[in-house]
Amino acid sequence: MHKAQALPPPSKLVSTAAGKTALLEDASCTARMDQHLWRAHLALPCDFTLDLAKACP
Repeated sequence: MHKAQALPPPSKLVSTAAGKTALLEDASCTARMDQHLWRAHLALPCDFTLDLAKACP
């Protein structure tokens, strides 16, 4: 018998239509959105920032 390897849930990053500014980031391990980046009123680059090992223990 082989034990299936647990894969992390797929994380999501939503950016502006131009793809330059991050709006939302979610690790997908809870029903709640992890980061509402647009609320910071900063032009944050569209790059993943969550540490999935910490967000989805």
